Parts: sequence; C-alpha cells; structure tokens
Amino acid sequence: MGIEIKPARPKPDRPKPDRPKPDRLSRSEARALNRRKLIEAAQRLIVERGYDATQLDEVAAWAGVT
Repeated sequence: MGIEIKPARPKPDRPKPDRPKPDRLSRSEARALNRRKLIEAAQRLIVERGYDATQLDEVAAWAGVT
C-alpha cells in the first residue's frame, strides 16, 4: 500500500566542448581594474576641467564603470 520509490537514473555522459573557457577576472582583479580606470579618468578630467568642475558621475561615466 505504500509508495514505491525508484532510484534515480544516472544521466548520460555528454561530451565536453573543445572550446576553452573565457578568461574571467577574479573579484580582486576586477576591483583593481575598476580602481585604476577611475583614477585615470579622474586625473584626465581634473587636468582638462579643473578640480572644482569635475563631478564623480562624470568620472564614472568616462571610466565606464557604474
């Protein structure tokens, strides 16, 4: 009268693709890259516009980070 539990069927082995995985940065590497981009963008904009005329959102946009 009970429910019959069947063992799970093993999944068939699929061939692995021959293409390599894309290179990804670790979190610390990505953080360092973003920091460098922001510093370079800030330096460039401050030289072009002056410190008082440079806004943080413009630095982030120029650096391509959010």
